[in-house]
Amino acid sequence: MANAIGILRELHRLRRHIKGLQEEIERVPRQIKAQQARIARQEEEVKAAHDSLMHLRTTIRQNEGTLKQTHQQIAKFESQIDLIQSKKENDALQHEIAHCRKQCAELEDVILEGMGKAEEEAARIPQLEQALKSARDELSRFESTSKERVASLTEELKKTQGQLKEVEGTLPDDVRPTYERLVSAKGEDALSLAKSGTCSACYSSLTQQQMNDLMAGRLVTCKACGRIVYLADEAL
Repeated sequence: MANAIGILRELHRLRRHIKGLQEEIERVPRQIKAQQARIARQEEEVKAAHDSLMHLRTTIRQNEGTLKQTHQQIAKFESQIDLIQSKKENDALQHEIAHCRKQCAELEDVILEGMGKAEEEAARIPQLEQALKSARDELSRFESTSKERVASLTEELKKTQGQLKEVEGTLPDDVRPTYERLVSAKGEDALSLAKSGTCSACYSSLTQQQMNDLMAGRLVTCKACGRIVYLADEAL
């Protein structure tokens, strides 16, 4: 069984390595998806900025048109003043002119404010577009390098899985059933290093008898978490 301890140690190492490789491979598409989602949000932001700028400019043109019409209306009213003879009609006309001039002042303020916002939005768009371009370039580079990385990781995974099968084939017959049962239920978490009298997976203390059994090379499982425990090489 002493040899089985070394086998279990190696099996744990291989299974943890396989799990790490699988997680790294699976992480790549998630990273790509996250970058694609970020790009989609940036595209929406760029589109919203363009739409906002277009709306601002359209509103400015409409207000400028209204302002022009109001000035024309004022000119028309002023041309009628000399033709009016009654004070009542003159007062009414003057009231209309004053109202139109107030409208013009308000429109001019609105137009100036709109122009300021349009300038800010126009200045912001190139920054947004540059950020979007950078994100697309970054994704393109990541996709290119990740293909090579995934291919390398996949090759290493196949190699390690082959090594795992070879080492599993050397397990003693009295250890194999327990190992296979726990691996089927827990995967790479089926094994745990016994360190300083403690299961390093659940941090439960091992009994003195369990430590004696480990030192004698006998199969031991943690009473708390059920994992097969093994000693470090230097502990033997």
